[in-house]
Amino acid sequence: MLHQSKIRKAALCLIYALLEQKTSQENFDYAIFWQLALSKEIDQQRLAKAKAVIHLCRALGDPGALLQQRGNSLLSAASCDAQLLHESNDVRHLLTTTSSLLEALGTLQRNLVDKRREGTDTLEKDTQSVLRCGDAFLAQASVLEPALSQLPAGRGESFCGVLRRMQRTLQEVSSLKKPEEMDEAGELSGLVKKTRELTEFRPAAQQLAVEAYSHRDEWEQCLSLLLRNYVPDRLANVDKAILYLSLHELKYNGLDVRIVVSEATNLAHAFSGSKSAPFVHGIIATAAAHGAGSELPESAYDMTEEEESQHS
Repeated sequence: MLHQSKIRKAALCLIYALLEQKTSQENFDYAIFWQLALSKEIDQQRLAKAKAVIHLCRALGDPGALLQQRGNSLLSAASCDAQLLHESNDVRHLLTTTSSLLEALGTLQRNLVDKRREGTDTLEKDTQSVLRCGDAFLAQASVLEPALSQLPAGRGESFCGVLRRMQRTLQEVSSLKKPEEMDEAGELSGLVKKTRELTEFRPAAQQLAVEAYSHRDEWEQCLSLLLRNYVPDRLANVDKAILYLSLHELKYNGLDVRIVVSEATNLAHAFSGSKSAPFVHGIIATAAAHGAGSELPESAYDMTEEEESQHS
């Protein structure tokens, strides 16, 4: 379940960025904005995913080495066995993929514990490399295992036994390509939760911000009425963003005025400073008392001298 206050903070930052860049919603680079705005959350999700890969692959080392040993034995026997010779190329390809998989796992493990690591870009590449090798292994094994199982006298059975063991593990690992579809109550619940939050967070926050920003002309008019003898253009963009968001939630989202005032005040404390909090509180309270967007000829908000100085 996404925390609405967190969505509201992200929406505020997006509205502020739109105001600062003075650009249209259509021309704004949302991808770059979210890459920066969610960098911490992205890093946490990538780290959790890398740890999940290592956790699920923890038992692959010994079977991988054993598979290579038994595969080489099969290749040696293929020179005098026509049926084995027919499958030798597929065996050889699978052993090459196994080596690549174990190497990718080793690289991921080293980079995961490297204290000199900066960011998670390398971890993400390493994780994807393991997943690609795992998928290649599964694809090759799905063809090779039935063919070897049909050999007489169980000549491929010892190899296939290890092969099936690795298949079961790598099928679990393959599910990490879409952790948001995994069971949230499972052993990797932390990764599932972080991924779902990240997947759902951006569209929720962006929708809220875009909807509030699309009514900016209405909010500018409303602020002109609310701020007696004062031009809204003199407001700091961060305070404007808070007011846009708050007025939108008050009028269009039907949020209770006490919640709107409380959230707006908290946002002002966090992003604009303690001096802006009473100002934002007064504006939203006045708007709520008379209906956001309606004319308020006798009930406009009178700024204190300190507030006028702050926004001049």
